[in-house]
Amino acid sequence: MSLRRILFPLSQFLLLLLAFSATAQAGPRPAGGNEGPAGATADREEMAGQLGAEVRDISGSAMISRAKKEKRISTAVRVAVVSATTYRKNPADALAQAIELTEVAAQAAPAFAEVIANAASFTPALSRMDGASAKIRAAAMAAAKNKGKPGRAGLTSVARSAPRRANPAAASTSPAPLRPRKSIAANRAPDLNEETAPPIPAMVETAGGSHPGNDTQFKVDATVGIRRDDNIFLTADNTVSDTSFIVTPGLGFRYGLESLAHGTLDYRETFIRYAGKSAPNASLGAGTADFGYDNGSVSLAANGRFQQLSQNTNATAGLGPQIFRRDVLDLGLILETPLTAKTRMRTGANLNQLDYKTAELVGTRQTEIPLSLFLETTPKTSVGFGATYRTVKPQGAGPSGHDLYYNLVTRGAFTQKLSGEVSVGYRTREVGVNPRENLWGFDGGLNYAATEKSSLGLRLARDFSTGALGESLTTNSYLLQFHTDLTPQWSVGSMLSYQNSGFGPTVFTQNMVPVTVIRQDDYWEGALQTNYTFTNWLTASVDYTYRKNHSTRPDAFYANNVFNLTMAVRY
Repeated sequence: MSLRRILFPLSQFLLLLLAFSATAQAGPRPAGGNEGPAGATADREEMAGQLGAEVRDISGSAMISRAKKEKRISTAVRVAVVSATTYRKNPADALAQAIELTEVAAQAAPAFAEVIANAASFTPALSRMDGASAKIRAAAMAAAKNKGKPGRAGLTSVARSAPRRANPAAASTSPAPLRPRKSIAANRAPDLNEETAPPIPAMVETAGGSHPGNDTQFKVDATVGIRRDDNIFLTADNTVSDTSFIVTPGLGFRYGLESLAHGTLDYRETFIRYAGKSAPNASLGAGTADFGYDNGSVSLAANGRFQQLSQNTNATAGLGPQIFRRDVLDLGLILETPLTAKTRMRTGANLNQLDYKTAELVGTRQTEIPLSLFLETTPKTSVGFGATYRTVKPQGAGPSGHDLYYNLVTRGAFTQKLSGEVSVGYRTREVGVNPRENLWGFDGGLNYAATEKSSLGLRLARDFSTGALGESLTTNSYLLQFHTDLTPQWSVGSMLSYQNSGFGPTVFTQNMVPVTVIRQDDYWEGALQTNYTFTNWLTASVDYTYRKNHSTRPDAFYANNVFNLTMAVRY
C-alpha cells in the first residue's frame, strides 16, 4: 500500500475533525444553514470576505517565501471550505459554496490559483463528488484570469469589502505556522554565515522544482560565488586579504504541500578555494529539516540544522592568524495547544551544540526547555508569563551551568502593520560552585509591514552567553532589518546589528580563571544586499558586509570588509 493511500484518508479525517470542532464551538446549526435566506447570504458573504482578505494578505507579504505562502493559503482555503460544506446535505449546494470561496481566493491571489484549486478539491465533502475537482479548478483559473473585473455574484466586491489584516498571524494570537525559536543559537556572537542572527531578507523562493505527486516536491539547486575578504583572520594588525571561490550544490525535498502536516529536507555541500592560498581549502556540509502541523488550534513544529563552518567570528577575535573550524547542531521543538477558549500553553525543547575543532577553544552543548501560558486580551493579541530552564555543558571536563529566565510576555498583531513577540524578565546563572549571576533581561522580535512590498524587522535580546575560552558573558544584542521589492525582478535588503559583551571569569573549565583585566566589546555589523531574478530558475545577488569590533583587549580590535557576488540556479 502506498504512503499516499494511507495519508489521504488520514488527512480527510483531520479536516472533518477540524470542521466539527469549529462548528461545535459556534453551537449547532439548523439543517438548512442560517435562519432564512438573508442570514445565509450574509454568512456566505462574510466568510468569503474573510477568506479573500486572509489570502490576499498572505500572498502580498514580503516576509515569507513562496513555499510558506502556498502552505498558509492552502490551509486557509481548506479550513474555510470544510467549515462551509460539512453540514450541507445537498451536494449541489456544497459544490456551489466551494466554488464561490475558490473564486474569491483566486481573485485575491491569482498567482496561487492552482494551489487554491487543489486545496478546495481535497476537502472530504468534494473529493468523492464526480466532476467537482474539474469544476473547482475551472472556476479558480477563470477567477484568477479576471482579477479586478466584476465576477460572478459580485464576488470581487465582497472580497474587497472585508477588512484587511497586516499579516496572516492577525487571525489569532498564535502565529501560524510556528517555528522553533533559535534562542540557543542566538546565545553566541552574531555571525551571518552561521545564521545566529536572522539573515538579510532575500528574494522569495521561486516556484521551481519537480512534482512527482501533488503532495511532494523535489528540487535541485546550486550557487556559484566569488568573495573578497580584506581581513580573513579578523586580526588587529598584519591583516590578510584574499579572494575565495565558492560552489554550493544542493538537494531538497518537500512533502505535505496539500496537507496540514508538512515539512522539508535539504542538504548542501560547500566547496571553498582561496586564490591566494592564505587559508586551507574547505569542503563543508550543511543539512536542514523541519516539520510542521497546524490545524488552527493545535500547533506542532520541529526543525533541525547541522552545519560545518570554516570562518572566524567575533568570538575568536584576537586568538591568532588562523581559521577556526567548528560544527554547529541545532534542534528545536515547539508545541502549542489551547487550554480554554481564552488561554493557551506553549512548551518544547531546544538543543544547540557547538564543537570547535581547535583544542584550546571551549564549545558548548546547551539544552533549553521553555514553558509559557498565554491569555487572550483581544482577538489579535495576548499576554502571558513563563519560565525557561537551560543547562550549559562545556566541551571537556569543565563544570556545567544552569540558567533560569522568569518572564512576562506579549505577542500578536498590535496594530494593522506591527506584530511580534517580546518578553521581559529576570535571568540567573549558576556554574559549579561559583557565585550566582543575576541579570534583568529581555528577548523578542517585532515586524513592521511598512507597505505591501516593504518590511522592517527588529530582534533584541539581553542574556548570558559563553565565550570561546569558557568565559561567562553578559550580552546585549540588537538587530534591525529592512527589505523591499522594487520590481518583480529587483529586491533590496539591508541589516544593521550591534552587540555589547561584558566578559566575566573563565568558569566553564576545570580551573576557574578570575577576571584580571576587565574586557568589554562593542561589535557592529552592517550589510547591504541586492537581488535580481532573471527567470524562475536563475537569480543573482550582490552584497557588501562591514564588521568592526571595539574592544578593551587590544588584539581583539578589528575591522572587516566582505564583498560577495553570487549566481543561483534552481530546478
